Amino acid sequence: MWLDDPLPSLRETLAYARAQIPHYQGPDYAHELNDLSDLQRLPFVRPEVYAAAPERFAVPGGWPELITFSSSTTGAIGRPRWHLQREFDLYGEAVRSLLPARDGDGVTLVIHPYDQGAAQRPVGERRLLYTPFLVPWHYELILRLLRDGWRTPAGLLRIDHIDAFSPALRIFTTWLQQQGIDPGGFGVTGMSGYGSIQPQAWRRRLARSWGAEYQDIYGLSEVKHSEAFTCPVCGAYHFLRPIVPEVVDADTGAAITSGFGVLVLSELRPFTELQVLLRYWTDDIVEISGPCMISDLGFRFRGRRADSLALARPHAAPIYVGALQVGELVAELPDVAQTLYPWAAFAHDVGAPRFNLRRDGRAVIVTLELRYAPELFPERAAEVCAEARDHLLHAISGLADLVEAGLHELSVTACGPGSLTGPAKV
Repeated sequence: MWLDDPLPSLRETLAYARAQIPHYQGPDYAHELNDLSDLQRLPFVRPEVYAAAPERFAVPGGWPELITFSSSTTGAIGRPRWHLQREFDLYGEAVRSLLPARDGDGVTLVIHPYDQGAAQRPVGERRLLYTPFLVPWHYELILRLLRDGWRTPAGLLRIDHIDAFSPALRIFTTWLQQQGIDPGGFGVTGMSGYGSIQPQAWRRRLARSWGAEYQDIYGLSEVKHSEAFTCPVCGAYHFLRPIVPEVVDADTGAAITSGFGVLVLSELRPFTELQVLLRYWTDDIVEISGPCMISDLGFRFRGRRADSLALARPHAAPIYVGALQVGELVAELPDVAQTLYPWAAFAHDVGAPRFNLRRDGRAVIVTLELRYAPELFPERAAEVCAEARDHLLHAISGLADLVEAGLHELSVTACGPGSLTGPAKV
């Protein structure tokens, strides 16, 4: 969508980074990019390297005057990302030149996760309205906006799309139900969620309750324009913004075109200038999907590498049992307990499934925390474990073959409420 050939922009970005940014001013970045395969000659930027000194990835001098604003990053990074206004202005111009004008007078309501810092200025999109989601009166505010519209100098504008942190959609939908309010009457036609998995049961409920299409978004808070969207054609994620993705072998770093690997992302000028990340190692395990008419690269996010198990195969690359994929599968089982949100104690069945994923020699062991003590209903607990095992064998590419060949084992066990002190984070 953005670039039929990203090579000229990559060359420009690399030349700019070598001239302006300390991290890239060394022999490792002296290579020229004659074709896209030459990108593999550049080293990876590891998250821990960026987190240790984010200023080395930025143009030095002029601080803080050069910074238009700063956003936060989440997870283990926990470092600021600095922005220039003109980066977003150029991106906005590009969006408006590529995309048709938005029909009607609808507004996108962004229910922003404030653990990622203050809401950013909208880029490219028009008519975006940011709201917090921290205390009960925020729920009332969102309800008024949905019911009455957004009052502007141009008159009342209706909300027709919601873009939100995934748990916020679940919690707010539950709150509406408890108030006896039907969200299907608001006229919302589309919803997007991000930040954590949206269990399949909740995707179905959101679409059914709101009468709206639902879409998941993948992205990293430390990488600009890294949002990938689920495809309505193939169901995989595609990058539709100015970013250059690669999938590489998790052990060797070599580029791959099928199977499991680590996602690597490179930003492009002029949409990033103050700070630049080239070949950023996301440490996210993805599985490459088949070809699609929308994009050459489609992938399915399987989980963080640290939370995934690599299973060796003879004469082939390993497969991965990713915590996120396991979580999506076991979330379909109503017996599995869910994490509670203390700040939304009124909302039930809105948390992530509680389970543990570990290895013991050749055995992959998944422990499910049930809503009841397995000793009380031993037959049902055994049925749940068997059902979960069947789901995992069927859905995780290559796992059934390894188990059938006796190269690996898969065990699913159950425990009672509160037994898992550190469930997998999904």
